[in-house]
Order: sequence, then C-alpha cells, then structure tokens
Amino acid sequence: MNSSWQAAVNFVLNHEGGEFTDDRDDPGGATRWGITCDDIAQVEPGLAPGVARSRVEGMAREGAAVIYQMLYWKPCGGPLLPAGVDLWTLDYGVNTGSGHAVRTLQIVCGLTNAAADGIPGPHTACAVAGALSSRGAAQLLGDLDAARQAYYRSLRTFWKFGNGWLNRTSDAHAAALGLATVR
Repeated sequence: MNSSWQAAVNFVLNHEGGEFTDDRDDPGGATRWGITCDDIAQVEPGLAPGVARSRVEGMAREGAAVIYQMLYWKPCGGPLLPAGVDLWTLDYGVNTGSGHAVRTLQIVCGLTNAAADGIPGPHTACAVAGALSSRGAAQLLGDLDAARQAYYRSLRTFWKFGNGWLNRTSDAHAAALGLATVR
C-alpha cells in the first residue's frame, strides 16, 4: 500500500471531524467523520435507514478509516498515485465522489474527455507521472485546485458551504504539496 495512506486518511478525518451532523442543505445527509448513511449502506447492504443512521451516529474514527479505504482510497486510485496527488484525490473524492475526483485528475493531467472515465488505472498513473514531470508538483496541484474551486463555485450550495470548501482546498493543497516534496 502507498506509504502516504495514513497521512491522507488522517487529513480527511481531521477535516471531517467526529461530530455527528445532519444539515438539511447538505446533499450527503447525516454524517460523522464524513461518513454518510449511503456509505454505510454500501458497506452493509440491506440495512434499514434507521440502522444505517445509528451506525453513522456511533461511528468511531477507526471505523471511518476502514470505510474510507474501501470506498474512497482504492476507487480514487490512491495505491497507484504518487504521494501528495493521492491525498488530493482522496480528499476531493470524499467531497464529490471518487469518479468525479479521478475524472478531474485525468483531465487536468491531459487525458481527453473521452479517455477521462473516472476509473484509475495505468493510463491515469502515466498521465499523472507525465504531468508531474512536465509541470512539477506545485504547478500540478495548483491546476488541480483551480479545477476543484471552479467546481465548488458551480454548486447551488456554494453560498452556504463555499468558504469551508475553499478553505479545505487550500489546506489539502498545503498537505499534498508537503507530501509530494518530502518523498
């Protein structure tokens, strides 16, 4: 497994926080550690909605990390991606869905819209390696952040959550750049 998994999941968990929330304007619904009832339903199919909600309310940090590994780290291509880019992709995937995060990564790294399928694999890894080689980590992460910010600004709930999303994007940039330049 990629050595930056622990740093990436700790970043996400620290930003998501352990408080249970259920904001009616949040399309994710009830969450704790950023884990939603839909996430629980994917891990434990067939649960009644009330049971999934109680699982979310009682979610421990360690349980959330396991779910992030299953539902986000692997689908975001974490094990295939270089340090820093993996953290950025995981964090963005948690907020927008793994497929969207990977598709954004693929497009920013030069894959055409037709080739940007949101599924990480050898083509994605090669595109990321090429983008890092030609642009460097700071420029690539800056380009990824610009795409992320533009997406957030297009959402109807930006008025409520936008400042938090933009602050988190800035924090993710710093953490990802730190990982990318240390390794």
